[in-house]
Amino acid sequence: MTALMSRTLGPPRGPDTFAPVVQDATMSWNIELDRLELDVMRAERALPQGDPVRTDSWNPPAVIGPIPPALVERALGLLARQEACLEEMDRRLGGAARQQAMAAAVSRATGSHHSPPVYVDEAV
Repeated sequence: MTALMSRTLGPPRGPDTFAPVVQDATMSWNIELDRLELDVMRAERALPQGDPVRTDSWNPPAVIGPIPPALVERALGLLARQEACLEEMDRRLGGAARQQAMAAAVSRATGSHHSPPVYVDEAV
């Protein structure tokens, strides 16, 4: 056993030597999946109203190792929800880009080279 492993895992304790490490990895991955799920929930709530989507930055934790098999189904469900949010964002951005292109084409076709009005003065 290397010095790093003995500091991390402690001395060998028999057949259940790695059980605490697996429990720690499962707990750590549950926390990471909770963080990712919070971001997906924010996006799922913001998209229907057209609100900005706020997410926290995330990098896969290298220290806790691969995701435990018991959490794979949860992670796959979360991935599907993320992909659905991304597809909706892509659809909305595509629609906005088409509208912007149409407005630019109309502006070019009508020959309006002056700047658009900044405000409308309307008497009440």
